[in-house]
Formats: sequence, structure tokens, C-alpha cells
Amino acid sequence: MVSSQLQLHHYATGRESRVITVLTLLKSHLFSYQGYVSAALVLGGVDFTGTHLHTIYPHGSTDTLPFATIGSGSLAAMAIFESKYSEGLTRDEGIKLVSEVICFGIFNDLGSGSDVDVCVITKGRTEYLRNHQLPNPQTYVSSRGYSSTKGQTGMLPPFTLQSKETQALARHCTTGIELRISAERLILLDTQVMIVEISPLLVNDLYFLEELCT
Repeated sequence: MVSSQLQLHHYATGRESRVITVLTLLKSHLFSYQGYVSAALVLGGVDFTGTHLHTIYPHGSTDTLPFATIGSGSLAAMAIFESKYSEGLTRDEGIKLVSEVICFGIFNDLGSGSDVDVCVITKGRTEYLRNHQLPNPQTYVSSRGYSSTKGQTGMLPPFTLQSKETQALARHCTTGIELRISAERLILLDTQVMIVEISPLLVNDLYFLEELCT
């Protein structure tokens, strides 16, 4: 999404996009969904104004910091940054520190993966160090391997269909709720099914209300 818009921006202006442009596009997109995209991002880059590092939260707010962590393992990772970060780190020192930070996030959070990937961004170049460290290698592999033949996985039996009486649908005056009415019960379908025992008199009243709504 963002890469295509940046390319169009480059064609229209004839200039390379700034990091702040990427930040504005990302946070505007996330803000328009009010957090429902659930994407928490760390944005880094280099342009003619210098180096930049930003965090973007799912609801669209941003931070600009010299070092940043985000996600479920960010608290443990931030503790290492705050205790060991300093200005003027060399490339190797920065990679070593970031690797240690990621490892602390991995070992103190069950949702932070198992491998260390590092991205080194310099002016005009981006270098990806995939599997730079493997702190949690697989320690056991079956000698027979892992395989499953076709049809081996069990399946649930087919569900029983409703009778003709219970399939009588009555349109409701509001949206988001569907009524299924039979002679002895009312089934309200919303986010989950709820069955309520009712009397035949109430069923007649519901049909009467439905006729008034239509």
C-alpha cells in the first residue's frame, strides 16, 4: 500500500520521498481504522535530513525516539536498551545490542518468535540479516520425519439440519439481529446463538409486530 503511493509521489515530484512522508501515510491509514487493523510498527529510514526512527501504534499515534521497541515483548527489550544504549555506536556494536534486545524479548514473551533478524539501514542501502542468531533451535527431530497421508485427518460429522418449521424466518425491524421462529421456541442469532423458551401467545405477537414493521 505505502510503497505504491511513494512511487506515485516520486513520479509526481521527481524527488525521493522523505521518511516523514512514509510516517504520515502509515499513521493516517491506521487512524482511519481506529485501531482495528491492529498493526504496531517500527519505522526507520535515512533521507537528506538525516536518520529517523519512529514507532506507530495501531490507533495512529506516533513517537520519535533514538531507540524503540513495540509489541508484547517490548518491556523486556526496552530495559536492555535503556541500560546499554549510548550515542556513537559502531555498526557491529549496534547489531550486537539489537540482537541482545531481541533475545530478551524472545525469552520473556511467548509471542515474540524464536529467531533474530536484523535490518541495517544506511544511506542508499538496506541490508537484511536473516536468522542472524538462532537462540531457540529445534532440539529434537524425529528420525522418521513428520508426514500425514491424505485422508488421515479426522473430520466432524455433518450437523443436523433444522426442520422446516424452525427455518421460518421473520424479518426484524432493526439490523444485526435475525429471528428464527417455530411454534415452541425463538432462536435469536447475533454473535452467538441463544435459545429462549416462549409461549405460543408470544409467537403470535411477534408475527403481528412483523406485519406492522413491513
